Amino acid sequence: RSVRRLVDPLKIGRVTARPCVGETKATFQRTHNRRDYAVPPPEPTLLDRLTGRGSKVIAVGKIGDIFAHRGISQVRKAGGNMAMFDEALGAMDDA
Repeated sequence: RSVRRLVDPLKIGRVTARPCVGETKATFQRTHNRRDYAVPPPEPTLLDRLTGRGSKVIAVGKIGDIFAHRGISQVRKAGGNMAMFDEALGAMDDA
């Protein structure tokens, strides 16, 4: 979040934080806790309009981060492609 504040004057759309673990080059690896800090959309999006009229909008993966968590009712996170796919299917079942 502190980096987001630093780059706002530069009009950078998104800052990505990729946490990692490991002590050496051999053990260094990314975690699934990626976080995107995005500039909120300058105008209402379709997501804003849907939630504004009472519709449920479920964001899977980093979509919530990309839209600065605006116009989203629920966020479902997961690590890895298959887990994301499973979350998307679960979101459709819950909708």
